Amino acid sequence: MRRTSIVRYDRKALKRGAATITTLAAVEGMTAHQRSVEIRLKK
Repeated sequence: MRRTSIVRYDRKALKRGAATITTLAAVEGMTAHQRSVEIRLKK
């Protein structure tokens, strides 16, 4: 069984953590997660 975590960020927190989140997602091959953060920040 795989473990799943759900994390919620408000816009301010997402901006602060975006670089770390997108880097980690890219390294782990989770490009959809990486792109999701990038899209949310453009809104």
